[in-house]
Amino acid sequence: MGPGRDHKSEAIRGLIRIAFWEGLVLVVVIASYFATGSIAVLIAGLVASAALFAPMFLRWAKEHGKAAILKPNSVEEKQG
Repeated sequence: MGPGRDHKSEAIRGLIRIAFWEGLVLVVVIASYFATGSIAVLIAGLVASAALFAPMFLRWAKEHGKAAILKPNSVEEKQG
């Protein structure tokens, strides 16, 4: 397993971690909607979730995007 492979695994783990936390927040938002029955609570929760997690996804893409799509037989991995 070369250095490119380790970076790809790290990138994928980071993306999964972000998606997991976003999913958890969305479950709480939906539960709040069902508890209150208010569409305003649902919309506010969705907007807040997007405002919270969109920058995280963008930062992840900037830092790890290329590593996540790295092909196993790429030149970078052969050099490592």
